[in-house]
Amino acid sequence: MRLCLWLVLVAILCTVSSSCSDKRQSYKILGNIEDPQNEIANTIATVLNMHLVDSLHVVAGIGSLANLDSLELGRADFGIVDNYSRFSDKVSSILPLYPQVLHILHKRNLNPASLTALFMSGKIFAGIEGSGTRTFVDQLILDLGVNSSQVEFVDIFHFFDADVIFSFTDLLTQDELKDLKGYKLFSIDDVSALGKGS
Repeated sequence: MRLCLWLVLVAILCTVSSSCSDKRQSYKILGNIEDPQNEIANTIATVLNMHLVDSLHVVAGIGSLANLDSLELGRADFGIVDNYSRFSDKVSSILPLYPQVLHILHKRNLNPASLTALFMSGKIFAGIEGSGTRTFVDQLILDLGVNSSQVEFVDIFHFFDADVIFSFTDLLTQDELKDLKGYKLFSIDDVSALGKGS
């Protein structure tokens, strides 16, 4: 955690020192609609404000995609954005806050014998177009030699119509697991990375 905060501090100090003509008095960091993102944003602000004279203010975000929009439009200086969000060349990533796990879920009535068969098992949700998850899944389809025209993707509005779900995210909550009780869950990561930031 100390390394993460130091990298943010360096980034903020560089921003402050590089804009001598534009003397900023305060900066905004966006939280999110849920924890742990809000707790992380508040912790970062508390630590940095010890050295920046309360110039970093936490603003409640309304979700990763909205945070990304706000950063692009200059409505905030920093924000916490999950990696399932779309790519933006207008926003730079400073640091990863915690590891993301690849979750693969499929409906309980399915019994695919391979990843290739999994892609042929029905409708697939793999994040939004351009997101880290979708980019990964598109590359996996290519690597497996699956005909992409035979793969049917659904958008976020039809999430529960999906027979197969791919998601890079943090640990799933008990409420999320209850919502997904009709699915079998496979989480892929190194267990030694659990609970560790960058």
